[in-house]
Amino acid sequence: MTFSALGDQRRLALVKKLYSADALSISVLCEDMDVSRQAISKHLKTLTDARLVSSERSGRETLYSLEKEKLEEANAFLALVGEKWDDALDRLKAHLASPAADQPAKATQDAGKPAEGDPALELAGQRSALAKPKEQNPIKQNPIKQNREK
Repeated sequence: MTFSALGDQRRLALVKKLYSADALSISVLCEDMDVSRQAISKHLKTLTDARLVSSERSGRETLYSLEKEKLEEANAFLALVGEKWDDALDRLKAHLASPAADQPAKATQDAGKPAEGDPALELAGQRSALAKPKEQNPIKQNPIKQNREK
């Protein structure tokens, strides 16, 4: 839920504003934003549900602050995933640079075809014999179909 909450540009802009301050009211957060106060409020609710932002009432205003620990956890997770991708890419580069990767696998001319005496070949022959269409006896044809043909 953390990453989906950070996936929106406006929410990310709110996180940036909150990162540089202790606590901000919604009116301060709305400054320099091209959306309504209601939209900012909905974005803050999404960030609060993701536990990235906390709110506290101060008189008539609600002050929002960033939960930096949660953001640091997300950053640590991304760093871990990044390290794993780097390791995987290094292994791929090493594999592609190895001499064994340069040589194609030996392939026969009839790769994928069954060899003589192979039971699969015999079974295929039996199936093709069964699949041949039978000649229809005109007497046993459907009488409705015969009337349409005339």
